[in-house]
This record gives sequence, C-alpha cells and structure tokens, in this order.
Amino acid sequence: MNAQNIWITFPELLVWFPLIAGLICFIFKDNSKGRSWALLASIVTLAITFVISLYTDNTKYPALNIASYTLKYMNNGHFVLGLDGLGRILTLLTAISFPIIFVATHNNKYKDAKNFYGLMLLAQSGLMGVFTAMDALTFYFFWELALIPVYF
Repeated sequence: MNAQNIWITFPELLVWFPLIAGLICFIFKDNSKGRSWALLASIVTLAITFVISLYTDNTKYPALNIASYTLKYMNNGHFVLGLDGLGRILTLLTAISFPIIFVATHNNKYKDAKNFYGLMLLAQSGLMGVFTAMDALTFYFFWELALIPVYF
C-alpha cells in the first residue's frame, strides 16, 4: 500500500464532511442543537476550503487534488472527484454562502429546524460534489443529490 492511499484528499473532505454532518443533524432531538451543529459544520467546511486555497497547487501537491474510485458493480466505471481552477472558486463561494444562510435563518421558528438544517447540509454536500466532479457520471450523481434535499 503506497502513501497516496492513506491520505484523504480535499475533494473527498468537501463532499463527505457536509454529508456526514447533515446526517448527524437529523439525530438531534432539540432544534437549537441542530442549528448550532449545522452552523459549526458549515464553518468547518469553510475552513477546509480555505486550506484548499493554500494546498491545491497541482505542481506541488498533485495527490491532494484528485480522488478516483473504481466501481466494480458498474462495469469498472470510475467515480472521479478533483479540483481545478473554477472548481476551487465555486467551492469557496458555496462554503462562504452556507454559514451566511445559517446565520440569516437562525432566528426563524421552523417546526422541524433540525431537519431543515440537515437537508441544507446534504444540499451543500451535493453542490460540493457537483463542483468537484471530473466526469459526467459523477456530475449527474451529485447534481441529483443536490436537488433532492432542495425539493424537501
């Protein structure tokens, strides 16, 4: 096993962290804890994107910018996430907008606020996947993943 398989790359963090945080948000019984958790998770995602701006130079750190998976059950299809110039900018804008959204909606009295914030984190995960997708299948998967929470 080489060292590249041990590292978690930045595109993976941008997708997996909001996804897991959104799923955890559904577990909370109290709406205020869900609000606080969602705000914290979006700020951590923003911090990850700031770190990306420092360590995504393809000439210095090429292994940190691409995550590729081979899907055996789909006739050896590939699931590729990566960061390019436009993807970096769009992920940064997405990461900046979600804490602003969570602060702006913090005082609203939603009946199930934890569900709202959980769905918003799932939508953030989908958008990050859209902006880091490097092939059409991955783009389509994350586009649908972003649309489903927005519908609800």
